[in-house]
Amino acid sequence: MCGRHLTLSRTWAITYWNSGDYSMQYLKSMLESGVIEYLDYAFAGLLARRFGESSPEVLTAAALTSQVTCQGHVCLDLDDPGYQLPDADFEHSVPGFMCECQRLKRCLEKSVAVGYEDEYKPLIISGNRLYLNRYFNYEIKVAQHVERLCSEHPDEPDPDRLAHLLGRYFGNHDKQGVNWSKVAAVTAALKKLCIVSGGPGTGKTYTAARIVAVLLEGLPGKMQRILLAAPTGKAAARLEESFKEAGDEFKLPASVKDAFPSRASTIHRMLGIRANGERPRFNASNPLPADLVLVDESSMIDLALMHCLLEALAPDARLILLGDKDQLASVEAGSVLGDLCGKATRVSFSSEFAHKIEKICSFKLPRQFLETGPGGCLNDHLVFLTKSHRFDPSGGIGALAKGINAGRSDDVIRMLSDSGQSSVRWIKPGSGLVLKNLVQNYVLENYDLLFSAENRLRRLQALERFKILCAVRPGPFGVESLNKTAEAAALKTGLIESRYLDTWPWYPGRPVLILRNDYRQQLFNGDTGVTVAQQNQNGGTDFSVAFSTAEGNVRQIPVSRLPDLVTVFAATVHRSQGSEYDKVLIVLPDRDNPILSRELLYTAVTRAREQVVIWADEKIVLNAVQKRLRRASGLERRLWH
Repeated sequence: MCGRHLTLSRTWAITYWNSGDYSMQYLKSMLESGVIEYLDYAFAGLLARRFGESSPEVLTAAALTSQVTCQGHVCLDLDDPGYQLPDADFEHSVPGFMCECQRLKRCLEKSVAVGYEDEYKPLIISGNRLYLNRYFNYEIKVAQHVERLCSEHPDEPDPDRLAHLLGRYFGNHDKQGVNWSKVAAVTAALKKLCIVSGGPGTGKTYTAARIVAVLLEGLPGKMQRILLAAPTGKAAARLEESFKEAGDEFKLPASVKDAFPSRASTIHRMLGIRANGERPRFNASNPLPADLVLVDESSMIDLALMHCLLEALAPDARLILLGDKDQLASVEAGSVLGDLCGKATRVSFSSEFAHKIEKICSFKLPRQFLETGPGGCLNDHLVFLTKSHRFDPSGGIGALAKGINAGRSDDVIRMLSDSGQSSVRWIKPGSGLVLKNLVQNYVLENYDLLFSAENRLRRLQALERFKILCAVRPGPFGVESLNKTAEAAALKTGLIESRYLDTWPWYPGRPVLILRNDYRQQLFNGDTGVTVAQQNQNGGTDFSVAFSTAEGNVRQIPVSRLPDLVTVFAATVHRSQGSEYDKVLIVLPDRDNPILSRELLYTAVTRAREQVVIWADEKIVLNAVQKRLRRASGLERRLWH
């Protein structure tokens, strides 16, 4: 459950709970059994009260539509057999109830609370999809903005000048095939929208920094305002670090050097999104002061946030989105990057655009990359980077990730079982090794500097050496339990001194994760830090948390001034997106869970640079690899069909 119930919603729910309305009885049973929450129940009750809606089918569909948005869906797919309802008792109490969601459409079309695309109603029906009004409008507007960006033509650099710059920044050694980084640069130079998707180590930020340099030199005076952003503070810091390194490496002419970006922020901060839900500072009426906006880790952007971003773009601004379409989608509703990329596994260029690429880059595109049939507006705007410069494609982490992503479960089990692979290790729960002991061993082996290093920067660097990644939060195989196990192991082995039991949960070396943006302290959701202690003048101990800065420095903030946080020896796979570690220990639950999927396992495995250890039963691994997460949405259909 998503924990969205509110006091007001609880009041509404109780009002209808005690009513004699038979149309709400089935919803009452769904609420009691935990299928829906108070907010979902209350939404259905609101339709009954304000619109006089009494149809049990419509009220049930309304509650489910509210509920699926909590699971990341944008709408309720009425064709999805997964939403057939257990209706035996309800059919007896309400004659004529239609249990199959695909048959609900007839009832929905008659409801005064349900409208079509051009109507303002609480629920909107579009095809066989049922939306909350707000999410329907987000989807429509995102599609319209994307179509506008794809249809408009920006200023183009001189082709000869562009070819020279591509050779300078990407090299002229293309004998081994198509240089997709160059293709991405041409796309960004000739189009208002460029989407670059690729797995870890494929050079997305390397490519992006060079694209910006090419645009600055190729369009002098027209790329003066460039904004860099990412969904989380940590991802923004990594993007900023990459661009600073590139800026130092590039020998940019003085005329454009000052315009090369060296700062990145979270998308929320860039847009001026406020916690109180007010309209963002930058919006359609007050667009961002930017000629180019570049966003990293775009797979983490939900539909509502993408709507805010696109609304805030100036009419002449370009947009570059970087991300991995195969990673987990956003925590909130939507899988926008996946929808933008559609079902494409490779680019498909129109003959006209392919000819431009070939002429500028001086290499031939293979025929399979040319558009062969009807597609969408995004065909000439997507570039996929497939060659990993971090992993050996023939074995280890790279081959394992590729097998997971392709759904080849037999190959995945074979690679995990290969004892000759030092970078991949599989430990089955029945192997005799207790998870508690495994965690203790890894804490001792990888987190010693977290507690012992005198240099604060080295302590922070220790956080990047190792991480325990979990699929779930609660339970014996979840984040909450394993964080306690790790702390107990550190205490037992003396890494945490027993005298700090008096100041618990604060102790030197405690790793923390920020859960809420705090602009006053310049801390953002996803930032991590390490606790340090110093003796005060009264002989007591004061605690503060050290955070690294993009400049490579360290700043300390007293714990009394920190926003909401948690201990983070272990983190969920969702929380780990945008991060990399030398080693990861992946712990999966002992039974199937709706959250387990190949996207989750792929994301977890690709967080590791050197070694990945998986603690899971074979059946759980097989189920995860074979199951794809599909979020109900109409965005892909609107853009590609």
